[in-house]
Amino acid sequence: MLVEHGGEDAGREAAMSEAPPYAAFLERTWQALQPSLHEANCLGCEYLEAARLELRLALEDLAADARTDALHRSMVAVDSAAERHPCLSCDPCRPSLLHAELLREQARRSTCEAACDT
Repeated sequence: MLVEHGGEDAGREAAMSEAPPYAAFLERTWQALQPSLHEANCLGCEYLEAARLELRLALEDLAADARTDALHRSMVAVDSAAERHPCLSCDPCRPSLLHAELLREQARRSTCEAACDT
């Protein structure tokens, strides 16, 4: 996750605290995926691609503003030209863990929204 001290990361974290909780969650998840974008085994991995796609789709569901637009641009700018491949059974698989966390949060939000609509 994000570094909690000094510099750009501290400014980003302070700005995220002002963002809606789900938007901040998506931004933290995207930041947590960054190391995987530079790992040879992760490039083209089905789990990394699934996490990236799910993040982009979740972001598109949010109301557009300067923050979500910038985050979306940063996600789209990362071109994964690597050939797709199935899971290599890395342990731990950071992208799969983050993807699962994202899906759990979406399910929680869906349940909460359904309960609020009644």
